[in-house]
Amino acid sequence: MLRKINIFLVLGILLMLGVVAFGGNEAYFRMTGKTAIGKIVRIDKTRHSGKSPGYMYTPVVDYKLPGGKTQEFSLGYSSSFNFYSVNQQVPVLYDPNKPDSAIISTDPGQWFIFGALGLLGVGFMFAGISIRKAAPPNPKLKAELLQNGRRIDTAIVSNGVAFAINRQPIWEIKSTYTEGGKTYKFHSEGLNFDVSAIINAKGIRTIPVWVDPTDMKKYYMAAEELQKLSTKPKTDGTTGSAPTPAGDSPAPGTKLP
Repeated sequence: MLRKINIFLVLGILLMLGVVAFGGNEAYFRMTGKTAIGKIVRIDKTRHSGKSPGYMYTPVVDYKLPGGKTQEFSLGYSSSFNFYSVNQQVPVLYDPNKPDSAIISTDPGQWFIFGALGLLGVGFMFAGISIRKAAPPNPKLKAELLQNGRRIDTAIVSNGVAFAINRQPIWEIKSTYTEGGKTYKFHSEGLNFDVSAIINAKGIRTIPVWVDPTDMKKYYMAAEELQKLSTKPKTDGTTGSAPTPAGDSPAPGTKLP
């Protein structure tokens, strides 16, 4: 399920598309809009409740059109910060075909909203990608590759914490394999156990990967098999963690079976 596009990734993409659309509309409006000098005629405020009760402020501006008609507009959002004062002069940018569609061209609030949407989009996308990477291998692809794929022993080039989910570290292994003068790169799914400690303690240098004979991009890395090396049978017949005796430690360059 996690290998499919998840809700966090979808929300992140939608938010980033919204940011792009907002930015495009804003750029077009600034290129085609007309300028004028306006004045803050009043500041509407509404009380809000919550953990920090207070007021939300919405400036109302009027400005004169070329024919002398006065046009009034309010900002399209309210803020808990009041950046303006009554009778303050402000630069106005308006649509000549729709004069009530106007903004204060130097208003900081619109850029705050733009930035907040962008940060949310990046955050959701990062969360979605992290969850996707932490997902277990696709069971159908894994079974198919184990049965019909070609096993290759790849060289481990890095292993460590790739990211964290709910403050839980997620480890990842990266490896390479060279064939026919071309180097292929592989990485494991997210692992919820300390794979680095196992690799370092056992002296493991390679890890098996099953690849599709016709497409090396389709592969399964047997990274989760490493967790079995962190436990061994106790003398009473139960299974649990136990230190590896000195004489039982694999030599450097050990391969997984």
